[in-house]
Amino acid sequence: MLDKLLDTIGGLTPTIATALGGPLVGAAVGALASAVGIKRQPDETQDALMGRLANAIPGLDMDALAALRKADQDFALKLRELDLEEAALRYADTRDARSREAATGDTTLRNLACIVTAGFLSLSYVLIFLPVPVENDSLLQVLVGALTVGYGRVLTYYFGN
Repeated sequence: MLDKLLDTIGGLTPTIATALGGPLVGAAVGALASAVGIKRQPDETQDALMGRLANAIPGLDMDALAALRKADQDFALKLRELDLEEAALRYADTRDARSREAATGDTTLRNLACIVTAGFLSLSYVLIFLPVPVENDSLLQVLVGALTVGYGRVLTYYFGN
């Protein structure tokens, strides 16, 4: 049923059609139904609502098709707003951590950053200049992955992304 609906509306509402295939399917179906004037019945499943949408969309007039295009634009705008809000929350979290560190004079984060950096550089030296026994290869790969991620976070914390 989802495939039929995607085929039907893919060209009209590309943003909503993309959302139908992901975790925002409920919001996408709601936006489509609202645009074409279909009200969700009490106790109606999402699949039943999608079925009614798939049957209704091919017979829509020009005004309803324009409403679908408008709904797609509104949906895209809402997604951008949510993305901006999420980015603002991430920035505020980092800003608060930096402010706390500056206000308290706590050196814990700086010390951890030095340890992670020293570990990353030391392990890089080992990998480049020293032979690694075959039996330790898997463990070394796990350590390299963990330290690479940690070092990336240190750089992001101190220098931004």
